[in-house]
Amino acid sequence: MALVFIYTTTAKMEDAEKLAEILIKQQLAACVSVGKKVKSHYVWQTRREWAEEYPITIKTTAEKQSAVCNFLQHNHPYELPEIVCLPVLYASNKYQQWVEKQVSGSLK
Repeated sequence: MALVFIYTTTAKMEDAEKLAEILIKQQLAACVSVGKKVKSHYVWQTRREWAEEYPITIKTTAEKQSAVCNFLQHNHPYELPEIVCLPVLYASNKYQQWVEKQVSGSLK
């Protein structure tokens, strides 16, 4: 089973924590890492902008990828959330087994 990391950001720590809590509770992710505040620069609706954001890395399986992305599309506070999925090229066997067990639905 392949692993993927899904990346997104939020403007508020509370939003990041809420997303993380639900993803773990619903066994869509084995781990959600919320990073320290970063400053993002971008163009939005023809205006150059910047914002402070919290990066979020969601660790899950390829089988759960579409469910995680769908959850983010419907629950993310941004009008246009950044949702980027990255394949994991290598993971130790024990870590991969742990991720798979966490999202398998057998922990309830």
